[in-house]
Amino acid sequence: MLNLIIFLIVVVGTIVLGQRKKINIGIIGMAFAFIFGFVLLQMNASKIIAKFPVSLFFNMFIAACFFGFAIENGTMKGVAMRLMYAFRNAKWATGIALFITSYIVAAIGGGVAATPFIMSPIAFSLATQMGFSPVIAVIAVWAGGGAGSYVPWGSTPIMFAGSLSQVFSEPEIQKWHWGLLIWGTILLLIVFLLVFFYYKGYKVSGEAKIEKPEPFTKIQKLSLTIIAVAVLLVILPALIQLIAPNPVTKWLSNYIKIQTVFAIGTVINALCKTGDLIGILKNRVPWGGIILVCGMSMMMTLCNELGIVTTLSQYLDGIPAWLVMPALVLFVAFLSFFVSGTALLAAFVPILPVIVSLTGGQSLPVMLTFIYALNASSASPFSQGGATALCGCYDEKDRETCTNAQIKIAIISTIIAVLWAASGLARIGA
Repeated sequence: MLNLIIFLIVVVGTIVLGQRKKINIGIIGMAFAFIFGFVLLQMNASKIIAKFPVSLFFNMFIAACFFGFAIENGTMKGVAMRLMYAFRNAKWATGIALFITSYIVAAIGGGVAATPFIMSPIAFSLATQMGFSPVIAVIAVWAGGGAGSYVPWGSTPIMFAGSLSQVFSEPEIQKWHWGLLIWGTILLLIVFLLVFFYYKGYKVSGEAKIEKPEPFTKIQKLSLTIIAVAVLLVILPALIQLIAPNPVTKWLSNYIKIQTVFAIGTVINALCKTGDLIGILKNRVPWGGIILVCGMSMMMTLCNELGIVTTLSQYLDGIPAWLVMPALVLFVAFLSFFVSGTALLAAFVPILPVIVSLTGGQSLPVMLTFIYALNASSASPFSQGGATALCGCYDEKDRETCTNAQIKIAIISTIIAVLWAASGLARIGA
């Protein structure tokens, strides 16, 4: 019990200290991993260092590096402008077009990190010209980018999968990938449509000049081709194996993993000079986020040795099974309202097997519910998702309007997530 109390205090203290002092909490987590190891477990430095999640580090790094070329050379922005140009004659659907475009940009590599910086300035510019609420603009970017980033080959699910793989098996995680994409898209689309109709996004009063984009350059076409081939190499064998199992696609599914494809794709990009590799390593790889997740994971892997999981199991055992999932969503979403979900990931993963045992032994619903809960309230202007979606708003009055609305929308989104968890819908397909 004492270890549990100390551990919870340290976890909360690490997050608060990092937020207040603007220190990467991954560094703080690493420091506490050594303190716990030395003082409470009598482990030497080598054993503690071995807890560093090398696989997770590599997954996050290689995905960011691979897609960094397309972001750096303007391919992502080119795709966004073409999609918006395609909707130029459907004025009433401009807000919906922003959601769809954000979704596609995130899905082809923008993810939650780059998509807001590409789409937010476009969204707020169109809101001003067309005369619809800036709230629609910010939520279209947040919800569309968030839903699109759930594709199995995206950097965000790869990061989540790396953390979940510490406690769940590979087959379970493969099912989770598709479940997250389907449910994440549905739930975020519901939130966006509620906002779109509440703020009457179909009523536009202005005229926007969307110029025809310049043709893709040779380099940009090559970037798109490399991304398309990489995604097909990962997705097609798995789909064929699902529909018509055979030895060839079984071998491909087992050995042609997304990390392999991204590593080879990164080398091809570098050789073809679709971008400056040094610049991409410096500016497009989110080193801060990687250190944050890996550092906290290093500390959290000591949970079993400290007896934390066993103690938590005993205390959670008295909670009614039907209440466990909604309570998990509510608690995680409340924290994510103020802190990036990435910062909370490592803190909760070790206790997920306990949640699984309390809710009937199915891991997929628990994984889906937990990961979505990390993002359910991230529309908040105090969280990373909501803050970056607001980055293209330069008008102070519009910014204030959006900030006030984002707080309410984050609460509504959380309520939807809690009801979804309580309904048991996440169990469908499990």
